[in-house]
Amino acid sequence: MNNKTLIGGLAGGVAYFLLGWILYGMLLTDFMTSNFNHCADRPEESWIWWALIGSNLVWGFFTAVIFEWTNTSSVMAGIQKGALIGAMTCLAFDLGMFSMSTLYFGIKAVIVDVATVTVMSAIVGAIVGYIRGMGAKAA
Repeated sequence: MNNKTLIGGLAGGVAYFLLGWILYGMLLTDFMTSNFNHCADRPEESWIWWALIGSNLVWGFFTAVIFEWTNTSSVMAGIQKGALIGAMTCLAFDLGMFSMSTLYFGIKAVIVDVATVTVMSAIVGAIVGYIRGMGAKAA
C-alpha cells in the first residue's frame, strides 16, 4: 500500500464520519426516527466511539485499496466507482436485513438509506480519487 492510498484511506474515513454525522445525524434524523426500528439502538451517551470511528476508517481504506487495485486516480472516476461501491454494498446489506428483520418499516427506508450511502460514497470516492491523482502528470 503506497502513501497516497494511506492518505486517501484516512481522508476517506474522516469524510465518511463527517458525512454520516451531517446526513444521518442532522438532515435525516426525523426520517430515520420514523422509518427505522430503533429497539436495539444504544443511547447516544453509550455509543462506543472507537468502534464508530474504526468503522468509518475501514470504509475509507476499503475505498482507497479498491482504487489502488483499479488504478483510480481522478475525481470523476472516484465519483463513479465510489457511488457504485456504496450503492452495491448498501443495497446488498439493506435488502438482506429487510428480508429477515424488522429494522426497516418499509421499502422507502431501504431506498433512502441506499441513496444516502451512494451520495456519501461518491463524495468519498471523489476525495480518494483526487488524493490518489495528486502529482500525476496530465495526459
